[in-house]
Amino acid sequence: MKKLECEKIFKEQYNTEPKSEYFAPGRVNLIGEYTDIAGGSVLPMAIQLGIWAGVSPRDDERIVIYSLEDKEEFSLAKLVKQKSQWINYVIGVFYVFSKHGYRVKQGLNIALNSNLPTASGLSSSAALEVLIGTIITAENKLEVTKRQIVQFAKETENDFIGLASGIMDQFACECGRDGKAILLNTKTLETEYVPFDLGNNDLVVMNSNKKRTLADSKYNQRVREMNEGLADLNKYINIDDVCSLTPDLFEKYKDKIKSEVSCRRIKHLVYENQRVLDANKILSRGDIDGFAQFLNLSHQSLRDDFEVSGKELDTLVEIAISGGAKGARMTGAGFGGCAIFISDKNKTQGIMNKVRKEYKEKIGLNAECYIVRASDGARKIK
Repeated sequence: MKKLECEKIFKEQYNTEPKSEYFAPGRVNLIGEYTDIAGGSVLPMAIQLGIWAGVSPRDDERIVIYSLEDKEEFSLAKLVKQKSQWINYVIGVFYVFSKHGYRVKQGLNIALNSNLPTASGLSSSAALEVLIGTIITAENKLEVTKRQIVQFAKETENDFIGLASGIMDQFACECGRDGKAILLNTKTLETEYVPFDLGNNDLVVMNSNKKRTLADSKYNQRVREMNEGLADLNKYINIDDVCSLTPDLFEKYKDKIKSEVSCRRIKHLVYENQRVLDANKILSRGDIDGFAQFLNLSHQSLRDDFEVSGKELDTLVEIAISGGAKGARMTGAGFGGCAIFISDKNKTQGIMNKVRKEYKEKIGLNAECYIVRASDGARKIK
């Protein structure tokens, strides 16, 4: 339906059919939150929700792009930030391609359509970045690999947008595979595709509808707190990044960290990284019940040590668990956004109903619930 809607939107905006069509998924991180800023491992998957794009070439050097009843345009000869925030993710990808020697002169008409909630923790920004990177590559017949698109998208986020994010979101949105989660070492980019067979269970995303803008949130503050603690540790032990520490090494040297806050931030990262590795082993054995328990442990750490959940996400997790979910946790950067839970299929609908009802009563916002599955990454579909 969304693909057909995208074709309709393109025709309404540009009075012609799109020549090509593309899709980029959002992602859910199953476990491994914030470890990608610390050289650790993560376990995300691309999902079936995402962003569609209809595309046709222009006969000038302008990019005209329509999304959510907003049409923006810019010149390929002048790739600078604009006031409208979302368009900067598009401009930034073109800028980074140009910076790396891929000077694009062919203008494009683009229409976007999405069923991915924005600012929700499902990586709508990363999906948009890799979608634009995929479009640039295909429309200009560039010899750019999927991993290069990932790197260019991350560079857009870090240097053009100004958010100190890791590489997980872009990697999952670009390189996802149907039915697979991705065990990704964010330091080496070594990957393992792990079968994600839930059997008689569902994975459900709960959208808190508490919006947050990462660049204006405490995300960058957490990076600074981590780095301050890392600097203290490096006076006694030589490590490149926090996730080089094992839990045993952390316990041995944690008293060398001057700030109690930095110590708790690093504790989360070290133990979360170990949870990813342990959870992957359990998932590889098909033990969904055991895997679900790691979701609970992860959320407790994100709530108490990293302090990025907030009352909305905590409430969603608490309601889901009380309703019979096997495990639940926030996913994404927090401060609003989404949480996930795993449940028996025969309990899923009841839990979702309970979440919607009680979340509204307790928080005053409407929670949205989506059953999701592992999907392929960004691609040309026509």
